[in-house]
Amino acid sequence: MSFFKRHPTLEDDGVDADNVDPNLRLRTTLTAHSTLAESIRSELRQQRRKKSLAKSRSKFTFKRPGTAGSQKAQREEVDEHGLERTHSEQPQQPQQPQQQPGANQPPGERRTIYVNQPLPQSETKSNGDPLIRYERNKVRTSKYTVLTFIPKNLYEQFRRIANLYFLALVVLQVFPIFGAAAPEIAMVPLVVILSITAAKDGIEDYRRASLDDEVNNSAATKLSSTSWRNPNQALDPRTWFERVFGLGTAPGKVTRGVKRLRAREREVVGISRTTLDNSIDQSERGGRSLDDIQSVTTAESAVGSGKPEHSYPPMPSLMALTAGGSGSDTYASRSAPTFSTIHVSQDPGPIPKWERTLWKKLEVGDIVLLRDNDQVPADTIVLATSDADGLAYVETKNLDGETNLKLRKALKATRWISGEEDLAPGRCQFVIDSEPPHAGLYVYNGVLRYRSRSSSDGPIEDKVEPVTINEVLLRGCTLRNTNWVIGLVLFTGADTKIMLNGGATPSKRSKIERQTNFNVVMNFIVLLAMSIVSAVASGINSAQTDSSGWVYELSLGSGAGSAALNGLVTFGSCLIAFQNIVPISLYISIEIVKTIQAYFIAQDRDMYYAPLDTACGAFISS
Repeated sequence: MSFFKRHPTLEDDGVDADNVDPNLRLRTTLTAHSTLAESIRSELRQQRRKKSLAKSRSKFTFKRPGTAGSQKAQREEVDEHGLERTHSEQPQQPQQPQQQPGANQPPGERRTIYVNQPLPQSETKSNGDPLIRYERNKVRTSKYTVLTFIPKNLYEQFRRIANLYFLALVVLQVFPIFGAAAPEIAMVPLVVILSITAAKDGIEDYRRASLDDEVNNSAATKLSSTSWRNPNQALDPRTWFERVFGLGTAPGKVTRGVKRLRAREREVVGISRTTLDNSIDQSERGGRSLDDIQSVTTAESAVGSGKPEHSYPPMPSLMALTAGGSGSDTYASRSAPTFSTIHVSQDPGPIPKWERTLWKKLEVGDIVLLRDNDQVPADTIVLATSDADGLAYVETKNLDGETNLKLRKALKATRWISGEEDLAPGRCQFVIDSEPPHAGLYVYNGVLRYRSRSSSDGPIEDKVEPVTINEVLLRGCTLRNTNWVIGLVLFTGADTKIMLNGGATPSKRSKIERQTNFNVVMNFIVLLAMSIVSAVASGINSAQTDSSGWVYELSLGSGAGSAALNGLVTFGSCLIAFQNIVPISLYISIEIVKTIQAYFIAQDRDMYYAPLDTACGAFISS
């Protein structure tokens, strides 16, 4: 079935192919090839440099015994397109990718994504699972977890000099020689301040975690894993421990979150469909309307529940409506150009179906469907769009703050994909050779490899097409003025460009806190000077009178007559006695003031946005 609502064009670009310089296309392809080749050569040079450094260090330390065939396990191959590729019998270690201009990129690996093709033996384990495990699409911007909250929060709080100072005073008061009456009472102010600050930080981080859950549990549409196989992912990604104890999500099992999403959308779709049927004629909608996306249900569940089985989209295609025939007949009669990845004449095999799922369930190599005004769940290569020329418009204000729409386009070899039939294993196979993930928002280089005919009666040949940033939708962008986009998930989770640019959640320190630390240091210097003067005076007095107070007699015993020891005890006692010079309530007072200011900001009517019923909110106090 096809849901293609566009007028097919006979030319691949909408221009006369005779007027296009073939050398220009060749140079474009070679540019992408040369970029990837340079990236690979850079990786190999860095590997050799690491090996030479390791050998030079081993000469001065010790040599580590290794297997005789360890160097033979890794081999270099050159494919038919002139790109060197390195394969290893063991899982590869993270490599340093080529630095892109303006991108502070972390270590990463090039990746090859296979669509409807089995992975080569050099990239699989003995059980057939891929060697490489990609990042999950679940992201976390919160700083703490249940296990790390207490140690990390204490570390953050004791970065404040005042907290360290009062902790040292509490430790001093534990020793009775300094004359503290009740050390337990001295601990109360510090414990109260630490507890209040920890509660405030915990609430802020809980809000951040709630926003993460809201994003991770957002709805997405992808090809169903029960009717379509993603060869880039393991059949059962769980560890042996999770398999033994039944933890994690078993293959083919639908989680409770996905069930709730589908049930909620089924109710909403039922209401909206009734409204649409009463207001819009079916023939006016056409085959490209995406208002009725539904979850995929199996035939067994459809029979048991009495509900019809749904495949996306539920309406007939525009071609079938205009031609007066069925969607399958229309699809069989159409033809794709010779440069396309689609082989219409071949048997498609099992037709995959679309299903609704969550953002965090998406994996590298999944094929997703985006609708107008949808946010892009992961860095995605555009395969096809609703536009006849394969164009799509995105809003990138979440990435760079710009509100103007940017133009993206589908790959020429895949833009003829118009439905789930075209994505069946028997009709569409290709490979994406991608560079490593990096933080450059405006840079990407990859290559699409596929097999097709140069002419209708010619032999099948290997072909390539460059992939640039113009064919990529980045996570966080919003699709605008485009009915639908079919894309291939390229980078997920922490590998996406928006997450690489954001990095780990920093521990912010406000300007007033830094100034407060300086003031605390100055007060401590004054306190230290006063204590030193008192200690010196006490030592001199003890040396001249050759006597000491009863406190020293009880605490020091035979050492009470030492002037230096008496002065040292006096120094510690003065630190405790003069401790109020450094105010212990300074930081907690600042936190209270920030909380009150955040409340007034939230109640400010001038910062209230009526169309969305949204008020200004302070999500973090720093």
